[in-house]
Amino acid sequence: MDNGAIDILGTGSAVNPVTLSINGSIPETLGSLPYSVSNLPPGIYNLVASDQNGCVTTSALFIGALDEPEVLFDPDQISLVRGDEVTLTPIFNFSPTQFIWTPATALSCTGCATHLAGTDKTTTYILTATDAAGCEASGEITILVKGNYRIYLTTAFSPNDDGINDWFYIQSADPNVIIEDLRIYDRWGDALFLVPLAQPMKPPSVGTENSVIDPWTQVFTYIQFLSDIPTGHNDCIAVI
Repeated sequence: MDNGAIDILGTGSAVNPVTLSINGSIPETLGSLPYSVSNLPPGIYNLVASDQNGCVTTSALFIGALDEPEVLFDPDQISLVRGDEVTLTPIFNFSPTQFIWTPATALSCTGCATHLAGTDKTTTYILTATDAAGCEASGEITILVKGNYRIYLTTAFSPNDDGINDWFYIQSADPNVIIEDLRIYDRWGDALFLVPLAQPMKPPSVGTENSVIDPWTQVFTYIQFLSDIPTGHNDCIAVI
């Protein structure tokens, strides 16, 4: 990286004009100070300065190579169940003091190096870090958000209107899950209950009760298909 520099701040007792040659180059008059030569690659630089009286001063300078600043994440891809949080911890090879996260959503602290992220959709975060000298680097991490597959269904209920366990309904830990198709059949294959497409999860007060299913003891089969669920579920439920 060619970002080295030589700065001449003063010439001591030298009589102006003073000329400077670097590594055998044609001498240049320093003029007003400070005098700077920039965009130099790493290496050894031999300086020869001469004043009006012919006095000569030599010096050798070494410009070392610095590592490119980096921001890394290991791993750079994380799977997250919707509703959970994960700590994002970047790795630096320099000492940044300023941090900018993009996008600045679903983060516990947008100006911090490390924080919690709880996004509800797959997101790629880019962290741009800057140190006190203005050196800057960026790194990115992708959070792959998966649906929360924790689905809860009752295996028995008693729709006798006694106020206890009268309802059959579906619960999910993920509020974004919707019912795409729910069908309840009796043992002879007759459809007793159908849910239209794309119905959100509902509370018990709008579930299925004895107005739909005969309260006599029977065994029914329900078939459900839920969004964010890889496959449909088939199971049996007893009505007591």
